[in-house]
Parts: sequence; structure tokens; C-alpha cells
Amino acid sequence: FFFKQKTAYEIPKRDWSSDVCSSDLLDVITIKNIDKSGTVVGQWQAVGLFTSVAYNESVRQIPLLRHKVAETLKRAGFAPGSHNGKNLVTILEHFPRDELLQVDQDLLFDIAMGILNLQERQRIALFMRPDTFRRFISCLVYVPRDIYTTDLRRRFQTIIEQSLNGPVTQFYTQISDSVLARLHFIVQTDQLKFPEVEPKAIETKLIEAARSWRDHLSQALIEAKGEEKGLSILDRYADAFASGYRERFPGQAAVSDIDRVEEVLATKQIAMNLYTPLDAEGDDVHFKVFNPGKPIPLSDVLPMLENMGLKVLEEIPFRVRPKGTDTKVWIQDFSMRLKAGGQVPVSRVRQAFHDAFRRAWSGETENDGFNRLILGAGLVWREVVILRAYAKYLRQTGFTFSQTYIEDALSDHPEITRLLVKLFKTRFDPADRKDAEVRANGIAVEIEHALDAVTNLDQDRILSRFVKDRKSTRLNSSHVSESRMPSSA
Repeated sequence: FFFKQKTAYEIPKRDWSSDVCSSDLLDVITIKNIDKSGTVVGQWQAVGLFTSVAYNESVRQIPLLRHKVAETLKRAGFAPGSHNGKNLVTILEHFPRDELLQVDQDLLFDIAMGILNLQERQRIALFMRPDTFRRFISCLVYVPRDIYTTDLRRRFQTIIEQSLNGPVTQFYTQISDSVLARLHFIVQTDQLKFPEVEPKAIETKLIEAARSWRDHLSQALIEAKGEEKGLSILDRYADAFASGYRERFPGQAAVSDIDRVEEVLATKQIAMNLYTPLDAEGDDVHFKVFNPGKPIPLSDVLPMLENMGLKVLEEIPFRVRPKGTDTKVWIQDFSMRLKAGGQVPVSRVRQAFHDAFRRAWSGETENDGFNRLILGAGLVWREVVILRAYAKYLRQTGFTFSQTYIEDALSDHPEITRLLVKLFKTRFDPADRKDAEVRANGIAVEIEHALDAVTNLDQDRILSRFVKDRKSTRLNSSHVSESRMPSSA
């Protein structure tokens, strides 16, 4: 009844020779004393450190290990001189010696055969052994040597610590002539809250962490475009993105960006994407602008975004150079937040925002504070043109309030603003004249009730002027068939 363990007690330097590190863990050999009835009545313990001979001697020369190795080879059923037999012996010779001393026979066989199978199908594999006394978990990780890096080891360590809810107190790395590198982590555990060990689930996380950005992009492209087209796009874009982009965005995010880069290359015009990152903080929203040749000057784009009611927090540019073209496409990622606060309903306003930005960028519409109504009131750019036209008309008739003040009044009362647009469409839409007058009167009543809640007198006057003298602006039915909304509206 023999077993070996590692104790957590540190070795005092004064009690040992100078070649012993004070942080080394003691080896403890325990022999149970059992009486004739089979009851444990005591135990003997030998505490100390194994000499280097125990670690460097062949496993076939150490009695306890010799029996374990022989039993493992017997269960495997390989002929002593066969290829698999020799490989299995090599695996056991290079197996972590402390692990070999402590592991039970069944688990040793499973781990050894698992390692043997890795020789033919090189992949990341995890083998775990819980401590008999539930004080730690030993984790052996095998990874193809070609992809091993110190950064990858750190990522593996983080995953294992999080999965087992304990710190890695020791780790060992072995890189030899083998096609596989070996990592050995010792994870400290709480005896009273010993974690549920799920090797396959943790192994899956390790495999995912080891996949390169190109691997993720390849998978995402195949899923989105099909294998043939996806691999063709991968060949064109695998090395197109700068390292800064790859560090900031996953391969899945690059798929939609590739579509927009292709759009830019085909049209030579800007493309864009309003989105919310998965790791966005608070109410932050992001806006990517894609431009051929060179980045858009910040002095051109920032006023447009600010006029749309946004505060720009950060801008990061990325260069993209697809294979087979000399044209570079610049992606500028703007981190933004609503000036008025609150969350942007991206899925609902994305297209309207894109259209409004494109029209303002091309000069088809004005770049002013009325564009705040795109996000603030949920309008589209044509509806904003209607309100802008009314405001300019009021200014021409001697209305005393400035355009900025009118913009503020409409932005501060988005529900009334939407009713004003609805009233205009109801009055003048030539395609929907059935009961138009009755419906318009109903909307006007809604506006009047909504105006009762406006506490600012000046803003009440501004909003009221948008519906004042309604009768003079009505179209009688004889003119409806000839009416058309202006092309700019």
C-alpha cells in the first residue's frame, strides 16, 4: 500500500544542501500499517527529495515504474520490436517522472495511448490527472511544435486557470526533436470546492485559442460564401489586412468588411457600416468608413458625424491591400456616443444613417443640425429635407428664431417631429388620398395635445408654426392628381 505525493511545504534552506531550491516541493512516500483484520492502524512516511538518479534513470531500472511500464506495454499488445511498441516505450521514458510515479495504472494506459495516437494525427490534446487528495490537478497539453509560442502558452494557462478555478502554481515546457511540444501545468485547487473536470470541454477551448486569425477567416468565409468561393476570397484577402486589424477584429468580422472593400474597389466610392461591437462599453457605437486610395481627412468627416448628434471618441485607421490589385482601401473605425445620451438602435437605424451620411458626403443634402433627426427621431434623409425646407421657409417669412434654435426644438421633441412628418405625408402624398383630410385632422389634434406637454415657450412657438395656417396649405381634391412632391423632398 504505497503511494507518492507532493507536499506543499517548502524546504528550509538551512536544513538542506545548497543545491536545493527553497521553493521545491517535498516528495512524501507513505506506507500504511494494516493489522490482521485489514484495518489501517498507522502509517510510515518518508519525506524528502528524490535524487537526480530517480529522474534520469531509465523507467525500466526503477522497480515501481518498471512494473507500470510493463503492464502498459502488455495491455497495448504491441510486439516489443514493433514501431508502435518502440514509440510507446519512448513516450513512457519521457513521461514526466513525478506524474509517472503518482498516476494509477488505468489512467496511465489511457494517457499513453492517447499520446501515441497524436504521433500520426498531430493536434492539440489535453490529458488531466486530479490529485488523490484533491489539492491540485495536473494538466499535460500537447501542441504541434510549429505553432507553439510563449504567447500561446500564456493563453493556454489563462484558459486552464479559468476552467479549473485555480492558479497555475508550476508549469514546465518540453520542446525536443518530436513534432509535438509538451506543456505541463500544475493547477492548485480547493479541496472543499474541487472543480468538475471536463477535459474535452477545456481541450476544445485550447484548440480554439490556438487557431490562427487566418483559420478563423477561412472558416467564416466558407460558412458565408461556400467552400469554392470562400477559399478563392481567402487567397485574395488572407494577407491583405494589417496586423493591427487582425489584433482588433476576429476573422468573422472581416467577412462583412471584405464585402465592403470589394464594393469600394468596384465603385471607387466610399462604403460604410454602423455597428455595435460585442465588447462595446456602455452606449458606444462604432462606424466604419471604407475609402479607396487614402484615409478620409478627419476635418471632413467629424463635422458630419457631430451634426448627426454623435460625439466621436476615437478613430483608428487600417489599411487593406487585397492580392491582385495595387489599390489600397482604408478602413477608418470611429468609436462614438450620442451627445444626448442613450443607446443607438443600430439594427433599426443603420440603413437610414448610411443613406443620410452618403447624401451629405456627396453634397446632395446639407450638412447641418437637422441631420440629428436621423438618429434622434428615427427619420430618413428625405423626411429631414421636408423639415429643413419648412424651417428655411419660416426664416424667409421673418421668423425670428435661428435655424440652430429650430433644430434644437425638433430634436428635443422627437415624437412631435415624427407627427409633423406624418402630417405632411398625409396631406400631400398623391398615392394615398383616401380620407386624407380626415386623417390629417386627426394627426393635427395629436400634435396639439403633444404641444400641451412642451414646457419651453420658445420651442412651443417654433413647433406650432410648423402647423399654423394649415388651411392655407391644403390642396383641394381637384389639384391632387397633378401634385408631386419635389424631387429633393
